[in-house]
Amino acid sequence: GIDLGTTRITIVANSNAAVILAMLDVVAERRGVDKTKITGFVQNDVMKEYFARNTYIFPIDPSLRLHSDTVVFCKEHLPNFHPFNPISYQIREAGATAVQEAAFTLANAATYVENAARRGIPADELGPLFFTIIVNHRDFFEEVAKIRAMRRIWARLMKEKLGAKTEAACALRFHATQGAVGMNLMRSLPEANIVRSALSGFAGVLSGAQSVGTRTMDEAYGIPSAKASLIALRGLQIIAEETGVTNTADPLAGSYFVEWLTDEVERRINQ
Repeated sequence: GIDLGTTRITIVANSNAAVILAMLDVVAERRGVDKTKITGFVQNDVMKEYFARNTYIFPIDPSLRLHSDTVVFCKEHLPNFHPFNPISYQIREAGATAVQEAAFTLANAATYVENAARRGIPADELGPLFFTIIVNHRDFFEEVAKIRAMRRIWARLMKEKLGAKTEAACALRFHATQGAVGMNLMRSLPEANIVRSALSGFAGVLSGAQSVGTRTMDEAYGIPSAKASLIALRGLQIIAEETGVTNTADPLAGSYFVEWLTDEVERRINQ
């Protein structure tokens, strides 16, 4: 009963992304859905499967070829459905520092765009659909600086290396999510996790995120309860509606410490 033409679809699949995408295409075809109206993305971040999750299926070169095949297929048959969504979450949870997380994520994304260009899809066509997921951990200012640095580097990569000419293609659109519960939330005094989650969401907004997600206070020891989920939601709504922080895209711009730290993190990422 779900209308594929009006529901934004998110598919969290990587090594098997092409198979799951094919299933979506067949369902849409059988239901007579106009495929140009299908929106959303399939994660399809195959590179991180090798060094962050160890859940790859094929060797690297065939996997990247299949990845490019998926990009071309979406361009031809599902033009408003994005064929990949690089994500930093698992990279960070596998033990990477903030700098390593950013460097690997940006390198993966650039590889995908570069391979698509070789298949005839220029960066200016792929860029506006590009969306990534970046994780926020505990060090408040380091996380803000990391994402600000990633936005700078991505804009330069798209323009100088990948040939993008439009501002829309050079913008780093991202969802900021809180890191895994084992590293960010505590089992003892779960109410304190409300504060931790709120600060993580606040850091995401200060970084310029298009959307923000946080954990619930009881997620460190079980499936989130309805009450905890509601509190987490209300926390995000308070940040968005009651603080005024969303009235500007880069609220911390000009801060000596934030600008210095952004420059330093950017330098280390580029190394």
